[in-house]
Amino acid sequence: MKMISKDEMVTIFKSISGATFVGINYIAPVDMKKTGNPYVGKEVLKTTQQSGQFGFDYEAGMNRTLAKEGIVPDFVAGPRTWGVNEGKGIIINPKTGDISIQLRVEAKPSSVTYTIDGVVVDKVVLEPFLPVHKPSTYEGVDKPTVRTYRADRIKSLRINGEEYLVS
Repeated sequence: MKMISKDEMVTIFKSISGATFVGINYIAPVDMKKTGNPYVGKEVLKTTQQSGQFGFDYEAGMNRTLAKEGIVPDFVAGPRTWGVNEGKGIIINPKTGDISIQLRVEAKPSSVTYTIDGVVVDKVVLEPFLPVHKPSTYEGVDKPTVRTYRADRIKSLRINGEEYLVS
């Protein structure tokens, strides 16, 4: 596995022409309720192993999905509220400068692990303190098809037969 920097990873994504399948390992802090939460002040992380397609045509893909679900395929992508799509699914947040990668996902993550201060715990332990997430109604389909991942939280990348560890 080759070591690369976050900037080198973004360069790899920018060099992709067309749609390409990728796999990522992603580590992010867990958003949690504060009231009555014994884990406030602790490092609570979620590690996700996800695969998806990068560099896809979002509108065309959404319209294909709508047609499959028997819905009129008239989807038009609106502008993001928090970032600007620089093309091919590289999103830049103009306020923070954070770079995110957009993937079209077809399946749930292959692996999800939660840790508290480095110790693996079952999600059941954290569930009373997790906020209730409402499904997005923007796309108008049964399951969301697009997810966005902050580049600085991607810890490894699998693409075109290569594996990279991102530092």
